[in-house]
Amino acid sequence: MEKKIIYFSGLNGIRAIAAIFVLIAHTIEFFPKFGLQVDGNLPGGLAVTIFFSLSGFLISFLLLKEYDKQGYIDIKKFYLRRILRIWPLYYLWLFLSIIVIFICHLKFDGTTFLFYLFFGANIPVILHKQLPLIAHYWSLGVEEQFYLILPWLIPHINRIKRLIFIFVIFTILIKIYLSLFFYDTLPFRILDIARVDCMVIGGSIAYAYYKNHSIINIINSREIQFISWAVLFFLLSIKILTPFKLKSILIHHEITALLTAFIIIGQIKKTNKIFNLENKIFDYLGKISYGIYVIHPLMLFITSKLLVKLVFNRHVLPTGIKCFLFSIIVFLLTFLFSSFSYLYLEKYFLKFKNKYVVVQSQSTMS
Repeated sequence: MEKKIIYFSGLNGIRAIAAIFVLIAHTIEFFPKFGLQVDGNLPGGLAVTIFFSLSGFLISFLLLKEYDKQGYIDIKKFYLRRILRIWPLYYLWLFLSIIVIFICHLKFDGTTFLFYLFFGANIPVILHKQLPLIAHYWSLGVEEQFYLILPWLIPHINRIKRLIFIFVIFTILIKIYLSLFFYDTLPFRILDIARVDCMVIGGSIAYAYYKNHSIINIINSREIQFISWAVLFFLLSIKILTPFKLKSILIHHEITALLTAFIIIGQIKKTNKIFNLENKIFDYLGKISYGIYVIHPLMLFITSKLLVKLVFNRHVLPTGIKCFLFSIIVFLLTFLFSSFSYLYLEKYFLKFKNKYVVVQSQSTMS
């Protein structure tokens, strides 16, 4: 029997926006190497939160549909789907990065590497012991840990939904307290990096959408959609424009997760879109967004080294030209390698993944 494919309009567009913001933020972080000092904080962390909220929404909704369809969650198939979607590029790029680390004599610690090998890359970040070129793997570790728990909770969601709400509120209150009195301590970093509440926020809106709760109509109103986009862009902008560190007392990650979930509703309901993210460019960028996220740090490192050695050390160029040239090359290489990754690696394993799909979403390639 042919599986019915769920089509979520605009979700790849949201992924594309998050991936581009991460790429821009990490590219700008290299500008001081070329003489351009950058004040303020870059929005890469908030862009990752957009990914978290989107993942929480999408995976939760698909699991709810699966449970409704067959009366249980096939845990084995769920884990196989996650493995086939995440692991091939994850491990390929992990070992390529390790090779570059050894060739370039960068910092390496075998014990720390084990965390990356077993999807615990968030732990070195918490301990300030992350490895170069693969530090960004922390978010993949967080997501994989979330996926370990989520399918076990879905069958009990109607009974524990109040506990989940209390968990989110309690986490936010604890984070505010820690940011006031124990900022950048170990407990604060654990909460700030984990961001499970951000994925739960996305999942909670998915539950409301699945149940056709009346709050969805409010979220989908023109006014809420406009406010969601405006505040989200404000948060992303203030990270760039302000030289001070935006502390999590403002719970900006949780706000970002909630706004992202609201925007998701606006995209898939279609009636009150402020921006239409359903187009071929955004759709393609969304499909290769996983590659963009995984691949770009190595492209940044290699491009900076080669440009300095082959061009900047031989020719006197204005700082602005250096930064512009660096950015263009990084973007082109990242998009090129991400496209190759999607077309010749990820799609190959997605074909196998589809054998274990119970409820399939077309546009997100989840």
